[in-house]
Amino acid sequence: MTGGQASPLTPMGAFATTAPYGQTDRSFDIAALAIAAGATYVARGTAYHAMQLTDLVAKGIASKGFSVIDAVTQCPTSYGRKNKMGSPAAMMQWQKDNAVMIQAASKMKPEELAGKFVIGELHKTEAPEYTAEYDKLIARLAAKGGANQ
Repeated sequence: MTGGQASPLTPMGAFATTAPYGQTDRSFDIAALAIAAGATYVARGTAYHAMQLTDLVAKGIASKGFSVIDAVTQCPTSYGRKNKMGSPAAMMQWQKDNAVMIQAASKMKPEELAGKFVIGELHKTEAPEYTAEYDKLIARLAAKGGANQ
C-alpha cells in the first residue's frame, strides 16, 4: 500500500485514507489465512529488519508453490500522521520493539507475546506446484488422444 490505505492488519478504530472515520473491520492474520489456504511458504518481516525481509522474499520466490511474504512497513506520511504515531524513526523503532523472531516466540508465554507480532519463516512445506500438476494432466490427456477418449 502506498497511500495510507487500510489493510487487513489495520487495527479497529485506526484511521486511514480509506477509513477516514476509523477502521470498522476486524483485522486478521494474513499469514494464518495463507497457511489455511495451502501456501507452501509463509513468512513475515519488517522494514526495520530489511536484510531478513530480503532473505525471506528470496526464499519465497525460490519456493515451489504458493508463497506469501507479509512485509510490515511504515507509512509516516498518511497513516502515521492520521494515527499520531510519531516520526518515521519512531515508527521504525516500533517495528524493532514489537517484532519477535519466531525462534524466540516459540519460547515465550502468550502473555509475553501480547501486543507483539512474530517475524521469520512461519510455515514451510512441500507440495506439488499447480502449473507442474496441470502440465502432467495435459500430457496424460494428450497421450490418450484428448479429453474425450
